Amino acid sequence: SGVTITGGSNAVIGSGATFDIATASGSSTGLLSSTDWNTFNNRWSLTGNSGTIDGTNYIGNIDNVPLNFRVNNQKTGRIASTGETFFGYQAGNSNTAITNTGFGYQALLSNTTGDYNTASGYAALRSNTTGNFNTANGFAALYSNPTGNFNTALGYSSGIMLTTGSNNILVGYNAQPSSATMSNEVTIGNSSNNSYRMYAASWTNASDARYKHDIEDLGFGLDFIMKLKPRRYIYNNSTDNKITMGFVAQEIQSVMNSFGMDNYNLVKILEKDFLGLNTTEIIPILVKATQQQQQEIDKQQAQIVKLQQENEELKKTNEKYTSEIDKLRSEIENIKKHLTNSGAMGSAK
Repeated sequence: SGVTITGGSNAVIGSGATFDIATASGSSTGLLSSTDWNTFNNRWSLTGNSGTIDGTNYIGNIDNVPLNFRVNNQKTGRIASTGETFFGYQAGNSNTAITNTGFGYQALLSNTTGDYNTASGYAALRSNTTGNFNTANGFAALYSNPTGNFNTALGYSSGIMLTTGSNNILVGYNAQPSSATMSNEVTIGNSSNNSYRMYAASWTNASDARYKHDIEDLGFGLDFIMKLKPRRYIYNNSTDNKITMGFVAQEIQSVMNSFGMDNYNLVKILEKDFLGLNTTEIIPILVKATQQQQQEIDKQQAQIVKLQQENEELKKTNEKYTSEIDKLRSEIENIKKHLTNSGAMGSAK
């Protein structure tokens, strides 16, 4: 019914002996039962398995315990029913939160209690510790962000310089915020991009009065516009030397300084000390300039109408005097004829 091996560490089975362990039964010490053998025989092999059945065979457990993977005794994978999912060497290495997802080498490496984060890519969100609701997709995306919340970065090294900012959107290769601590900003592309295309008919900005305070009339317009210098130029990174029309931020800044516009949002720092121009901010100035110009046109038009009326009156007066003069001339001619006919012309002269 089975084989029992006794004799301590020196016990051996003789050479050439044959035993049918698979049919053994019992549970005595040293006895391998058929149940034990079948369980051992069904384990996954280090060199791969064959004859597996989809939906039947799997790697995992039947109790509610997270499934973990390791390489070099370092975390490389974790799946838990609570929501945390990590794949990649040291991905989620310090994580204690339950609803994060990280894919890639050291993705969310430093995260501790930060929750609802999604990192996909080599070292994406690597420095995040307590930041929540961040999404990083791409090599080193949001790499330096430890505590910022609600940030979204898409692209190779996008948002890599952001540290404590929140609610930023960064799209494209090396898309960076204007500063490491910037919040509530959207950046599309980088300094090498000089053309943007959009098929939408218009771009809608939030403009409800309930979003604003300290609303006042704009105090300048035409005088500001007259100081601007429209330019034509070629961007340094242009590959086709196409000519662009626009303004130079430093020149706009100089005009702003002359109007005391230190706290206006027209010129902004893009990255490092490079300047950008918020061109939509020029639209209200152009509208104000148009209104002021129209006021001047209306004033001049009123003056023209007045001059036309005066001219009409002068014409009527002139016509009256012309009529009187013509009448006098006619009378003089009649007198001359009368004198000629009476022979008294000489004495009349």
